[in-house]
Amino acid sequence: FFSSRRRHTRLQGDWSSDVCSSDLSFGNMQFASKAGYLWLVLGLVAIALFTTAWLRHSRFGAYLQAVRDNEDAARAIGVNPFTIKLWATVISGALMGAGGAFYVQVFQYIDPALAFGPHTSVEALVGAIVGGMGTLWGPVVGALTLHVLADVTRNLFGQLPGINMVVYGCVLVLIVMFMPRGIIGIKFQKPKQSHPIPPVDKESV
Repeated sequence: FFSSRRRHTRLQGDWSSDVCSSDLSFGNMQFASKAGYLWLVLGLVAIALFTTAWLRHSRFGAYLQAVRDNEDAARAIGVNPFTIKLWATVISGALMGAGGAFYVQVFQYIDPALAFGPHTSVEALVGAIVGGMGTLWGPVVGALTLHVLADVTRNLFGQLPGINMVVYGCVLVLIVMFMPRGIIGIKFQKPKQSHPIPPVDKESV
């Protein structure tokens, strides 16, 4: 959302300059101020988090893990891998479609290279890795962290081409080396306990 806001402001200036007053409505996903888009995207994030939490604690989520680990074993206990994969694709497509619809309504224009180019794909992947894959809040924390880094980098180096990708690469390497479970996984990491060498019994020697 923050990336969309920056691009929209840079390309079109006033947020509502190209929208007629008669088109401003929640149904059209057009608002007179930025606050409307902010609340809308927060609602989409809440729906995505609720869906993820439901998958983690539902029988369907267990079926997904079973199919991921071993399709033959899942089929042996009565799980249909095709049906599970189909519903997983439906849920994923619904969430991505909602995000794409929001993107189009904000920009009033869409281009495959701009909306789904390598930079967007890498940013989405790195955000999940930095925050913590397999966790509920990991992608959110990772996305916020990357956008803060992007803003800091932009203020320090200006519009230097490719600097964001360099920063993302460095952060990814550091996370993989020192925090393999991401930022959220820090609280689950157990400190390494040193095992002291027991004293030698002189009598037994």
